[in-house]
Amino acid sequence: RARQASESQTSSTMPRASARASTRSTWASSSISRSERAKAKAARVEVDKGKRAVRAFAEDGALIAFYPASIGSKEKPAPSGTFKVRAVAKNPTYTYNPDYSFKGVKAQEKFTIAPGPNNPVGMVWIDLTAKSYGIHGTPEPDKVSKTRSHGCIRMRSDDIGRLFMRVRAGTRGRIVYESIALAVQEGRVFLE
Repeated sequence: RARQASESQTSSTMPRASARASTRSTWASSSISRSERAKAKAARVEVDKGKRAVRAFAEDGALIAFYPASIGSKEKPAPSGTFKVRAVAKNPTYTYNPDYSFKGVKAQEKFTIAPGPNNPVGMVWIDLTAKSYGIHGTPEPDKVSKTRSHGCIRMRSDDIGRLFMRVRAGTRGRIVYESIALAVQEGRVFLE
């Protein structure tokens, strides 16, 4: 109960603040300049379920990008493990598969949604080798950084556009849950 209260009070500020601090320290020790980071291709992508974030790393292991994200849900948690990017698509057509039985979707047959503002995967789809999972945008940016997804990794439109420019088919990655942070401030305990 205490954990839920502190998460709801801090989820919109605490992860972002700690992420910015860790990102700065990693960049400061990196041999990659700020302008090179802005253009660098990702050799590896890491999806961190605990931090609700996607990080991109250069070939030398330097952090080149950090993005807040929604990763899975209680209904369909994202799996942990390794993956590769299978394909990258801009303005994708969304295809719903009823075998996945998403909560709130009553359709019994496959259907498609054309690219555009009503497309639930937004303007970019990064297809992963993890079966039925991908990294995508969303037409509802207020749901990013929350566990409100049908299992995929959901990012804000501008962030997925930047990640789109960094990855290609074959980029390797992993989905992890390694992040635990504990802080005590003025007698209050915060758990992230």
